[in-house]
Formats: sequence, C-alpha cells, structure tokens
Amino acid sequence: MGFKKGRAARAAAERAAVANSKPLNIRHDCTSMVTYDAPNGSSYTIDVELMIQRNPSKGTSRNVHRHRGHVGRWTMWQYEAERAEGRNYTHSKTTLIQYPKEVCFALEDRYQALRALQAKASQLGEPVMDRQRATDAWRL
Repeated sequence: MGFKKGRAARAAAERAAVANSKPLNIRHDCTSMVTYDAPNGSSYTIDVELMIQRNPSKGTSRNVHRHRGHVGRWTMWQYEAERAEGRNYTHSKTTLIQYPKEVCFALEDRYQALRALQAKASQLGEPVMDRQRATDAWRL
C-alpha cells in the first residue's frame, strides 16, 4: 500500500511541476483588460476597472480584489473562490486566492495606466481619453 502511495505522490508532484513550467501567455488590450492562460488550460479575462474575472469558455465570473502592502511597495491581486461552508472554522463560503506574480504585475500596470488616464480625462475632458486609448492601441 505504501509503495502505491509513494508512486502517486511522485506522479502528482511531476504533474504539478509540468503545470508550473507552462508560460501564462499574459496580454492586455491597452485599456483595463488583462487576459492570461492558466496552467490548467483555461483562459481568463480580468477587467481591472470593474474588478471582475471572466472565464469566456464557461461564462463564469468572479470578483477581484486589490490589496496594498503595509509598506506600499507591493500590491497583491486576488480573486474570490468558493468553498464548502464552515471550512477552517469559518462560516464564509468564499476565500481569496492570489494570482501568479506575473499576472499581478500585469494587473497593477493596467490599474496604474487606467488611473492615470482617468486623471487626465478629469482634467482635460473625455475626447483626450479617447485619443489616448487610440494612441496606445496603435503602439501594439
């Protein structure tokens, strides 16, 4: 019995290593959307402005949270995942799971770009914001 358990553990570790070695293929559309391919094979689209993650193949959506660190040097991005109620002695049905580091960097980049664009739009007006989006799209 112990031999099978060891073999299963080695196989699970090997599958996890292969899944973690796959590239995430992160991309954005120069506005508030970041799309990435997860190691599980699913593709997710995250809207930084609406703070929602969508899975286009399944049609599901989840809330996204942004947390600043105490020092202010790092920002953690998390999404809500459901779990069985009462797990870990809580009555909550949701738990927050952190995105991979590369995805967090892309989300923070889009968030900062969106904030800068909104600040510019509030100062100069809406047409400037549309012109800036067109310029950013051309650079890709």
